[in-house]
Amino acid sequence: YAQRVDMAGTVMWAENGILCSGYAVSNTALIPDGSCGAVLSFSVGDGLSGRNIIAQRIDVDGNLLWPGIGNIICEHTLSGGLGLVTDGAGGGIVAWQDDRAGPCWQEANYGLTHDDVRSVELYFDYVFAGTFGGGVFRADENEASWSAVNSGLTDLDVQDLQPYSGLWAATQGGGIYHTLDLGNTWVQKNNGLAHLDVRSIYFRSADLGFAGTYGGGVYRTLDGGASWTQVNSGISHMDVNVVAYNHNNAQFLAGTSGGGLYATADNGNSWVQLNNGLSNLDVHAFYRKFPASYVLAGTDGGVFRSVDNGANWEESSTGLTDLNVRALTVYTYVGYI
Repeated sequence: YAQRVDMAGTVMWAENGILCSGYAVSNTALIPDGSCGAVLSFSVGDGLSGRNIIAQRIDVDGNLLWPGIGNIICEHTLSGGLGLVTDGAGGGIVAWQDDRAGPCWQEANYGLTHDDVRSVELYFDYVFAGTFGGGVFRADENEASWSAVNSGLTDLDVQDLQPYSGLWAATQGGGIYHTLDLGNTWVQKNNGLAHLDVRSIYFRSADLGFAGTYGGGVYRTLDGGASWTQVNSGISHMDVNVVAYNHNNAQFLAGTSGGGLYATADNGNSWVQLNNGLSNLDVHAFYRKFPASYVLAGTDGGVFRSVDNGANWEESSTGLTDLNVRALTVYTYVGYI
């Protein structure tokens, strides 16, 4: 939206402003057009293939002068900032960074003394990194420096982090830890947990959570981590690499070494194997939720896809040169995995 205000502070255009774009807009820039109007440029996040950077001109009376969604400046996905300056002739010069050069990564390890990072989570305004050997590191999301936050964390081999009612850490030999103060202090939460090599942790609510252990199968808490109980009915492979929740059908999932995928529809009271078509049974990662009924599994043999919530699987690894998959996510705007 845009609005004009005169020198006395009077609103000149329609109440609540003029709609400049019907799409989700970000990276907005604005310059005068030399005729008491303005040229604005912005990126749209509606999932249009490539149509990402748009320019529009609005006159002194609040009329949009360029038809449709505006002029398409670039049909490549914006990956960096967008700048706009006047060209001195009523128009403008737009500059941006897009995806044509491929992914652009920058090292962000200042203060990170251990580079074996097993888990990264965003919690409030901080980024947390769980490392193997160095414990947990914290950085403000706007800064590029890390600080260790390990007070009370007696096992520094961190294998998973999950934010829910605080932040949870799963470790190789110390079990489960919890912090309520952004990592400043950690408390062990191992009551009932007989297997302390915890590979994965997932909380669905403040009370209900699951922990995948190596050698002990799945543990469940019903009281927010105050106590844990084994829930392995139907599970025959006790080396659990990952636990997760399938939002599509309200089932919890457990990925194992050698046993493939298990699922429960009754909060862990009973589990069933879902391995039809899953030719590699060492499962380390899941992605679920996009689109409905789709589940992706990362294994030692690549990526597998299910379109029916895990009842049947097919390999989906064409072009993947390294088949040892440990993490999966989906960029939903364009379908990147």
